Amino acid sequence: MVINNYSPPFRTSRNLQLDRQPTLEDGDGKLPRYREGECVEYYSTTYARWVRTTVTKVVNHNDELTYDLEVKSNARTNRIRALSPRVSGKGDDDGETREETGEYRVNDGVRYYSLTHDRWVDATVVGLCDDPGYVDLDVKRRANKTKIRRKNWSPADEVRLDDAVTPARARAASGGSGSARQQKPPTAGLVSRKRLTMPGRNSSSFNPNDCFSLLVTELGLQGSGDIISITSMRGFTGGMNSGIWFVKVNGTNKLCLKLVSAQRKCAQLPTEAGNYTDLAKRYPYLLSRSTPGRSIGVPSEDLRRRRGALDRFISRALQPHSDAGGKRRPVGRDSGSEGACARGQLADTGRGRAPAATLS
Repeated sequence: MVINNYSPPFRTSRNLQLDRQPTLEDGDGKLPRYREGECVEYYSTTYARWVRTTVTKVVNHNDELTYDLEVKSNARTNRIRALSPRVSGKGDDDGETREETGEYRVNDGVRYYSLTHDRWVDATVVGLCDDPGYVDLDVKRRANKTKIRRKNWSPADEVRLDDAVTPARARAASGGSGSARQQKPPTAGLVSRKRLTMPGRNSSSFNPNDCFSLLVTELGLQGSGDIISITSMRGFTGGMNSGIWFVKVNGTNKLCLKLVSAQRKCAQLPTEAGNYTDLAKRYPYLLSRSTPGRSIGVPSEDLRRRRGALDRFISRALQPHSDAGGKRRPVGRDSGSEGACARGQLADTGRGRAPAATLS
């Protein structure tokens, strides 16, 4: 479905402000405001919106209360709020929600056109608005009804990593086998851990060195005659990552493998694997570490932009860039902690985990 002559509304910083921030209950300030298992809303600065989630643990460290949520560890209280009664999901005595929103009803599955992602996304009506021209969706507060369409609701399919385009499969499909001396630079791609796990091996853990040969082949590094090694990243690897490994060629870091999950921790947010496959389909050049005739540089400040601006960042990344000091940043150079491990991903599906490599 295409929207013709649609002018996006003017957005200001006010749209991104937290419209309601909770505080601790009155008293000594040390009693937890929320309980384990309680459904709450958490404000994600990455996605610039409130998302519904569940408290998994209350943490009291040095008399400072934080909360472990399904979507965030050690979340501070000022970014958590109780569910509004209007969207708490409580229905009538028979357990069903009867509240209607004009032509849409609460819990209706719909399609919403996201300006951030520039595509139609699955959504659910979760509440009413005073203005009859708007409804609250799980992915957007006060969504304009002109950007909503009905759909036959079914849960969004998880990403099928086994069907993803990998460098080796892309070369096989094009019929270009080539010789060892004509090997192209290592490329990005997505590989299911199901393909990398040896038969009979316990799939609850993953070590890329156990499938070194296959992994090197999938990444397009085989036959180069170089010394290749895979080493694990030390220290903290991120709250949502299960592991990070660096692929070194002749002692130099060339790629980074990042173990992420394709299982949704929050229904409103896409998975890391979903983000990657979506971008790879929309921007095929992400599957290559080199862009013919151009040098891709990534300023550190661009990597600190929120996820909603990633499309604009990708467009800018295709043009030569300089860092703050005026020097061109070569491909593969770390750009702060947020860019250091953007070269590769390992995605965890119900069938296994899968490695991928993307442009930093």
